[in-house]
Amino acid sequence: MADINKTMLEQAAHGLSGTNKQVLPVQIDVTQEQSVIDALAEAESANWVYKGSTCLAPEERYCLISLSNGGKDAVTLRVLTVAWMNRESLALTAEKNQAVYFSRSRQKLWHKGEESGHFQTVYEIRLDCDGDVIILQVEQHGGIACHTGRESCFYRKLTPQGWEIVDAQLKDPTAIYGDNAKTESHDHTHTTEQVDVLAHLGQLMQERKQAEADTSYVASLYKKGINKILEKVGEESVETIIAAKYYAAQNTESNLNDLIYETADLWFHSIVMLGYFDLNPQLIIDELARRQGLSGLVEKANRNKV
Repeated sequence: MADINKTMLEQAAHGLSGTNKQVLPVQIDVTQEQSVIDALAEAESANWVYKGSTCLAPEERYCLISLSNGGKDAVTLRVLTVAWMNRESLALTAEKNQAVYFSRSRQKLWHKGEESGHFQTVYEIRLDCDGDVIILQVEQHGGIACHTGRESCFYRKLTPQGWEIVDAQLKDPTAIYGDNAKTESHDHTHTTEQVDVLAHLGQLMQERKQAEADTSYVASLYKKGINKILEKVGEESVETIIAAKYYAAQNTESNLNDLIYETADLWFHSIVMLGYFDLNPQLIIDELARRQGLSGLVEKANRNKV
């Protein structure tokens, strides 16, 4: 075992300077590896994090030490999307080490990222016990796997209030796909996501109206009556205004997420209000669609006639 002294630490730090991986010309144990990393971090005023090492046999005098700058390139394991494959797409995936799927709607091979640039580098391919499901362990380039501009297609979580969006949109789909943003999808059904959510919420309101008050938050609101519901709509309106003011003053991701969250709360409680009167949210979508065919001046004139 080679002795580790101050000179060797300084040499090691110099050799690793400005890189993520380098060969360290000494044989060291785990404790000594950390000493070298600490010396490098001090020399460069950086937050180097140890990620592992591989030493060359047989003497193991030369080691490849992997470092991460502050852990920023740490790996996370998360389900990103579900897609179809056929034999050809699986063979191409294994050959290219990039995810290639089969689009059933377009009836052709789909190289993930060919339009968005968000390719998936494949590191491992696994098959389930029944031989009918494959899992790819991938590196998601661009950090976006979903056509909605989010990290994962699984960005909605079931809560007592229904399906809640819990992941922020990282990029506007129009900035990714341009004019194809409205039709681009991961081979899902082509019913728009917005209509699906509204239809679900409309049905949910009717179910909650018949439920016992202690079974859900929405059911408790309906049992308390219209005044309580309107109080919540007013409360969420104020919170949305406050969030918008904060975002206008400081354009940060945290303030943006707050604005989206509060606006979603406002919309949700407005749908609860509509449900109290047995009104389907689709009526609002239909009205907005009708207005798109009118200029602002014509729309205002029509409203004044009522």
